[in-house]
Amino acid sequence: MSALEKELLLGNSDSSSQITDSPVAEEEASPEIPPVKVDKDDLDKLEQAISGPDRIPLEQVLVVQKRFILKEDRQEITPLFVGVQPADSFRRQFEWGFSWAYHFTESFGIEGLHAAFLTNYNTGLDDTIEQKTGLKTDFGVTPVVVLGSTLIWTPFKSKAATRANVYHFETYFNLGGGLALGETSNDPLGIFGVGFRAFLNRRSIMKIELRDYMQFSGSSKHRLSFLVGGGFLL
Repeated sequence: MSALEKELLLGNSDSSSQITDSPVAEEEASPEIPPVKVDKDDLDKLEQAISGPDRIPLEQVLVVQKRFILKEDRQEITPLFVGVQPADSFRRQFEWGFSWAYHFTESFGIEGLHAAFLTNYNTGLDDTIEQKTGLKTDFGVTPVVVLGSTLIWTPFKSKAATRANVYHFETYFNLGGGLALGETSNDPLGIFGVGFRAFLNRRSIMKIELRDYMQFSGSSKHRLSFLVGGGFLL
């Protein structure tokens, strides 16, 4: 607001006395009008009407909204996941299985059961070594079933929007242990994983995981598995 506008509103304008200094003008001039008192709140409202508000009221800020999908106190069932485990140069493993989890909060939960069944495929490298050198390779016990349990931590949540839909995503980590059941013996193992969870709707989930089965025996201490699966929330 300009200084002239404030003077007019407050009744402090001296423009009437500055028009002329002649005696005739002073005689013909009307009697002085007492100043009009204007409340400061009225000035602020007028200022906002002219130049806009200083800030947006908090009740009109809609950035923070209720979550569309909730996991707290819900079960997550993955009836099927499939994957591949490169293992080592001597073998490859095809993997499939299922899992059950329970979410205590939106960020923490427990995978009560992770069951994976592995089918071993020989790459033929051991046969080639035996033919060329006469040496018989021994790469230890190969697991055929993995049973485990892990803690779930979901620190990262995000969403993306198109004109038609809003898509929700999460990144989570697994840490736990279990047992590797082999063809001739059973061994304890540790489990560490990182996963990506996409919500198709409020119940259906698609998951992609990278898991490391840290076996404490055999030639391959770390068995990375690439898994893809689908599940739902109850």
